[in-house]
Amino acid sequence: EDSTGSTTITVSATINGETYKKRCVVDVVEDKLMLNKDQLSLFLGNSEQLTVSYSRSKTDVTEECTWSSENPEIATGEGGLVQSVAAGTTHLTATYEGLELTCTVQVFDNLAITPSETTLLIGATAQLTINIEDATLISSDASVAQVSPAGLVTAIAKGTAVITAQYADQQATATVNVSDDLQILSDGQPITALAVTFSTQTQLSTNAPGLAEWNSSNPSV
Repeated sequence: EDSTGSTTITVSATINGETYKKRCVVDVVEDKLMLNKDQLSLFLGNSEQLTVSYSRSKTDVTEECTWSSENPEIATGEGGLVQSVAAGTTHLTATYEGLELTCTVQVFDNLAITPSETTLLIGATAQLTINIEDATLISSDASVAQVSPAGLVTAIAKGTAVITAQYADQQATATVNVSDDLQILSDGQPITALAVTFSTQTQLSTNAPGLAEWNSSNPSV
């Protein structure tokens, strides 16, 4: 094996004047050096072991690597063991025989999901934001509100559902209220009247984000 690629091996044999042939396709692939994770999220105080091995032979060379952290005040990585120190982002590099492999390490104080409460009209959608992308999202009642792995909530039927984000040993929740009537919201709460001070502004929204059209009966006011 001098290079990677594909070749066909042919073998033939002649017996009693009759020739037999058989072909075999051989794929030669590179045995790449691999880091088991290129991104890692940790909560403050937690740790996780990274490993370096070859993709085909599975030979583990973790202990033979030289490990370094771009910012050891956020996370260290001696021997591939990532230890969280403070909230933030750093890069951990494993060097082996001149090859460098890097993992982005993010350290969080806790798991968070925002907004903590959402009001939606049936059929409307809203995006939740979770500070850790790998968190698992679950709806307490998918018949009321469904949630995608990316945090997009879809209102299905009138009622209330709780969206729970889970990662490692932590959880965070957000409440989704689904109504069958269009509502005007102020700070996330339904209103039918509002008093504002002259020359000030107040942000209103609806339970049908991106779908509603606004107009005023008296634009001069």
